[in-house]
Amino acid sequence: MDLASGVAVKLWKTKKLFSKLFSEDILYLLSMEKLWENRRRPTPLTWEGAGTMVIACVSGSPFSGIRNYLELLPSVFKPTARMISRSR
Repeated sequence: MDLASGVAVKLWKTKKLFSKLFSEDILYLLSMEKLWENRRRPTPLTWEGAGTMVIACVSGSPFSGIRNYLELLPSVFKPTARMISRSR
């Protein structure tokens, strides 16, 4: 905990933070039925599943020619979370 600023800051482990942002928070938002009346529902991600998901690159789609970013998500998220925690 960081008490220097007068506010206790809990340092989250990478997987726990990933789970909070991309799974738990998404599940909470999905419970709000009115929010999804005119929108497409998001899909929660798990740490383990994020690296194995595949996006079909269909010719003419906005994802054509773009490397599968979901495969990169855990490898980018972990060092970024560490860098942010060190900067506090």
